[in-house]
Amino acid sequence: MHPVPHAAARWAQSVVGVLDCPFDPRTIALWAQAIGVSEGTLRDRCRAARCRAKSSLDFARLLRAVVQSQQHGWDPFNLLDIVNERTMRNLMNRGGVPDLVSPGTCLTPRGFLLRQHFVTNAAAIEAVAASVQRHRGSGAAGSRLHDVTPFRVSGS
Repeated sequence: MHPVPHAAARWAQSVVGVLDCPFDPRTIALWAQAIGVSEGTLRDRCRAARCRAKSSLDFARLLRAVVQSQQHGWDPFNLLDIVNERTMRNLMNRGGVPDLVSPGTCLTPRGFLLRQHFVTNAAAIEAVAASVQRHRGSGAAGSRLHDVTPFRVSGS
């Protein structure tokens, strides 16, 4: 039995907290507001989990968009609050998912977790996978997350 990675679990709860958010939280302040914590608390959670706050925000935004696309289809300019194609392309390139710029692209939440480059901390990614699974079990995310199960990530 492995000890619970508390910092990673708190960080993952912050990420999963935006999956059903009706708007794209473009800033750390909006993300914090959406999940009901202060910006300082959110930054502390990111720091404790050894994840950069800005990278965590981009990770959460794209995971939210991918999860919501399972029900509404992939249309990045309607799922993300991004106005121009250059900004969209830069976000996707930084995340290691450049093919997601195109509407109609299909990527599952699990596929996103495996491919993305925003967060490389294996404990954090595993905690998100487990949190998404619990979120699904609570009925909050419904069947949109049917393919997300906890998994092991090699690396850091």
